[in-house]
Amino acid sequence: MTVPSFNFDNANDYKEALDIINKDLDLVNNRLLEAIRYGIDNYLLNVYLYEIYLKGGSSYSVKCPRIKWEEALIEAKEFFEEKEEYEKCAEIVKLIVKLNSEEYS
Repeated sequence: MTVPSFNFDNANDYKEALDIINKDLDLVNNRLLEAIRYGIDNYLLNVYLYEIYLKGGSSYSVKCPRIKWEEALIEAKEFFEEKEEYEKCAEIVKLIVKLNSEEYS
């Protein structure tokens, strides 16, 4: 899975862009769904949502730990229900069941 990356000239650009990204709930929820699906399928403890690179060499990773996956999936399901994207809702339910199964624990 390729983690989306963003390049910025300075920290102010990064903070502004992160605010914009976080306001795009469709982007955020789809990215969460994709990353958590990958994490569950590959038995990971964390998933990386975005990589941020600043001019000058600084870099940051935006990640979601496994302990937060179920909560994030439930919130994403509510978002997709409001948009009437029921196929994604069904996928989320299956992911939550798999996440809580003995096989995964």
